[in-house]
Amino acid sequence: MITHLGEPEYVALLVFPMFLYSKIKSIVKLENASLGIIIVMILGVSISTILKIIFMRSRPFLEWNSSGFYFIEDILEREIPFKGSYMSFPSGHTMVAFCSYSFLAFKSQKTSIKVLCFLVAILVGISRICLSAHWMSDVFTSAVIGTVLGGVYANKR
Repeated sequence: MITHLGEPEYVALLVFPMFLYSKIKSIVKLENASLGIIIVMILGVSISTILKIIFMRSRPFLEWNSSGFYFIEDILEREIPFKGSYMSFPSGHTMVAFCSYSFLAFKSQKTSIKVLCFLVAILVGISRICLSAHWMSDVFTSAVIGTVLGGVYANKR
């Protein structure tokens, strides 16, 4: 269940009530935060997708060839090289989690919220490794990129 907290659809479902509440109560800071989460999440998904296409690294449970990377014949055989379900690097779930939750952590004034946000993001990353969906390097790289994106975007807004 924890891994779902890194899916864009679930993050959007969590942010949508926050956005509606901010509109009803006219809370501009909350509205900006919810829109910021969505924007940085979209940015993270885009970067993750581009990197998956560039690297085309196989997932741990697939390992189609000894190096862990696809060759031209693998791409031609599968006919759907850019569907993404078999591409490991970087972890999209971890990227979304760290982009979204680190943005929220950097915008928050409360230490407890900051800790909770990073804890959720870390748990999403760990869950991706435990599910054999990603290598540790996929998760670590995604965490670093996501935290940087979340932090930079939080400071810009």
